[in-house]
Amino acid sequence: SLVRQPLCRRRALLKENFVEVEGEFMFARSIDSDNTDTIAEFLEQSVPCECV
Repeated sequence: SLVRQPLCRRRALLKENFVEVEGEFMFARSIDSDNTDTIAEFLEQSVPCECV
């Protein structure tokens, strides 16, 4: 079952099996990090862009 797979594996499978179509289907921007400063910066950038 895919539910038991790690998120990074499930995300990779999605990107392998779906094609982005501008204006119709796009993957959300994301990061994988254990660094709280990196995560905070990513969130700060997403708020003005309304990307959250």
